[in-house]
Amino acid sequence: RSQSKCRVLTCAPTNTAICQVASRLLALRKQHPNAGAGGCHGDLLLFGNRKRMAIDNDLNEIFLDTRVKRLSKCFSLATGWKPGLLSLEVFLTDPITLKYQYQLAREKNTSTNLPESSFVRSRFHEISQKLSACFRTIMSHVPRDIILGKNCENIASLTKMLGDFSKLLGGKNAGNQSETARALRRSMAAILGVTRALARDLKLPRTRHGRAIKKFCLGSASLVFCTVSGSAKLNEQKMDLLLIDEAAQLKECESLVPLQVSGLKHAVLIGDECQLPATVKSKVSDSALLGRSLFERLGLLGHKKHLLNMQYRMHPSISVFPNLSFYDRQILDGPNVTQTTHELSYLPGAMFGPYSFINVDGREDRGRSKRNMAEVAAILEILRSLKQGACGPWFFASTPWMGSKAARRTSSSSPPSGPTPRAPSASSPTADAPTSP
Repeated sequence: RSQSKCRVLTCAPTNTAICQVASRLLALRKQHPNAGAGGCHGDLLLFGNRKRMAIDNDLNEIFLDTRVKRLSKCFSLATGWKPGLLSLEVFLTDPITLKYQYQLAREKNTSTNLPESSFVRSRFHEISQKLSACFRTIMSHVPRDIILGKNCENIASLTKMLGDFSKLLGGKNAGNQSETARALRRSMAAILGVTRALARDLKLPRTRHGRAIKKFCLGSASLVFCTVSGSAKLNEQKMDLLLIDEAAQLKECESLVPLQVSGLKHAVLIGDECQLPATVKSKVSDSALLGRSLFERLGLLGHKKHLLNMQYRMHPSISVFPNLSFYDRQILDGPNVTQTTHELSYLPGAMFGPYSFINVDGREDRGRSKRNMAEVAAILEILRSLKQGACGPWFFASTPWMGSKAARRTSSSSPPSGPTPRAPSASSPTADAPTSP
C-alpha cells in the first residue's frame, strides 16, 4: 500500500444527493476503465441505510453492507480463500486423503457405483469453482494496492491454470496416456508453485466477523461516500481530504460533523448560496443566523470561490432569468443546450414554450400539508394533453408540498373526466418531506 495514497471522504446532506454523486462517479469509472484496475471498485465505498438510499444494482457493487456479506465468505476460516488453497494442495499432493474421500463418497452413495476417475474430476471441479469464485469476489471488492501487483498476477495465472488442468482431467483415459500424464504433472507443479506463493504473500483478514470486515473495508477504501450525519460513524478512520457537496444547503453546525473526522488536511465545499438554503423552522434561530451555512460564512469572510460557469441543463430561455438575477451574467450555456435539437415544442401555443407561468385561481387547503386542488386539475389537464401529443411518455411533475403530491397521484389514478390513460410522471422530494441520514 502506497504511503502517498490520498483518502477522500465525500459527503452530501441527503441520501439521494450522495447516491447521485456515487452513481455518477461509478458510471464514469465504467466508461473510462483503468486497465490496471481490471474492473475492481474496491477503492470506492458507499455506506448508509440501504432502504433510505434505495440502493440499485450498480451502487450495490460499492455498498458497504453488500461488500461485507460477500467478503465474509472469502475471509472465513472454514470456506475462505486460504482453506481453498489448502484443499487444492491436498488434492494435488495427497493421494491417500483423496482415496479416503472417495471411499466416504461411495459409502454415502451405496446405490450408485461411482468410478474413481469421475469422483476425482468432480472433486477437482468443486474445489476449483469455489476457489475461483472466492478470488473473483476478492478482486472485485478489495483494492489493488491491498492485494499487491504480484498477487494479482498470481491469482489471474491460477485461474487460467485451473481451467487448463480441468480440461486435462476431462480427457478420455487421461490417466493411461503418458503424454497427458506428463502434462498433468507439469500443470500440478505450476499450480502448487502459485498456490504456495499466494498462501505466503497474500495478506488479507482471516475472519467471518462482520465488524472486523467492515473496519477492513472502511480502512482500505480510498474514496468513501456517505451523508454528512453518517460521517460521524467514521470515528476510527483517518481521511486526508473532505468534499462536501450541496454545502450551501447545510447549517454550519451540520458541516462540522464531517470536519471532525481524524486526519483531515484539506476540505472542499461545493455549493451555491443562490439556491436552496438550509432549513430552519425556528424564527428565533433563523434571526440568530443559525441557518447560515459554513459555505456562505466563509464567502462573507473573503475566502475566494471558484465559479463553475457553464450550465448544461436549462434551455437558454430558462437560464437567462437566474443568470441575470443571481449570477451577474457570469453563467454560460453549454453547447448541448444551444443546439437546435434542444428546442422542443410539446404543445402548440405561445404559452407552451421552454417555460410558462400559469396563474391558477385556486385556494390552498390546510391540513397536515398544503394542497391546491385547482392547481392539481390544471396539472392533470396539461399531462393529458401531453399524453395525447406526439411527445415521449415521460414527464416530470414537482410540487413543494406532500399534500399536493398525494392529491395529484390520487386524481391521476382515477381521473374525473373519463378513462384517459394515466400519464407517467416522476416526483421530486417535496419541501415538507422529512430528510434523514
